[in-house]
Amino acid sequence: MDFAQRLGELMDERELSNLKLAKAIGLSDRLIGGWRKGEGGLNLTSAIALADFFGVSLDYLSGRSDERNMVLSPDEITLVNIYRERGRGTDYFGELSDFFPEIKKEPPLCSEEAAALGARYDALDDDGKTIVRCSVINEERRLAEDKKDGGTVSEGKAV
Repeated sequence: MDFAQRLGELMDERELSNLKLAKAIGLSDRLIGGWRKGEGGLNLTSAIALADFFGVSLDYLSGRSDERNMVLSPDEITLVNIYRERGRGTDYFGELSDFFPEIKKEPPLCSEEAAALGARYDALDDDGKTIVRCSVINEERRLAEDKKDGGTVSEGKAV
């Protein structure tokens, strides 16, 4: 299923016209109609607005997955909540190491290359950061699938 079909399916489930959806997310009904016909491009901001409106993941909206939502484990939910409570840039390593005893008490020092990469990530706007996070998640899934299918993972690549 592609994006146009998925969008039509989601709109049909809620009995939404192009105009009703357009008003709900602040876009034009002609743009929505074009997307339903498979015409025109979709920017990341609009894709996120649609996914949030329908309560689905971007992978589901794009037709890449049949799972409507990404499901987080209880540990992942705890990590997200700690991150949100403490705020970005706050030192909460100690709390995480208490929650996950397998984490060493001292954070490892990172290489200059890793620090430079982190600085480049920090400089991205929200859309750029979303793209990076989605790419990492998709790569992790791909590696897990490769490993599950009998391959082994070595140095970050399935072999």
